[in-house]
Amino acid sequence: MLLPLFGFIFGIIVSSTVAAIVLYLHPRWQVNFRNIGIFVIGSFAGAIISGFIFTLLIANESGQLESTFQIISFFVSLILGTTLGGTLATVISHKLGFNKLGRFDA
Repeated sequence: MLLPLFGFIFGIIVSSTVAAIVLYLHPRWQVNFRNIGIFVIGSFAGAIISGFIFTLLIANESGQLESTFQIISFFVSLILGTTLGGTLATVISHKLGFNKLGRFDA
C-alpha cells in the first residue's frame, strides 16, 4: 500500500538530484527552487512518456519485460526521459520568461 508513495518520493529525490546536476552544469541557469521545481515537473512528464513509448516498442503483447536486458534498458530510458523532459521544461520556462517572475530569483 505504501509502495506507490515510496516510488513517488524516490522519483522526486532522483529528479531533484538530476535537476541540480543539469542546472549546475548549464552556464546560464541558476540552481534555485523554481528551476528545480520546473525541472521535476517536466521530468515526471518525460518519464511517463518514455515509459509508454518503451512499453509500446519493446515489451511483449501483455506489456511485460521478459529479459534482464529489457529491464535494464527500461531504467536507462527512464533516466534519459527524465533528463530530457526536465531539460525541455526548463528551456521552455526560460524562453517564456517564467524565470523572471517572483522575488526569489536573483
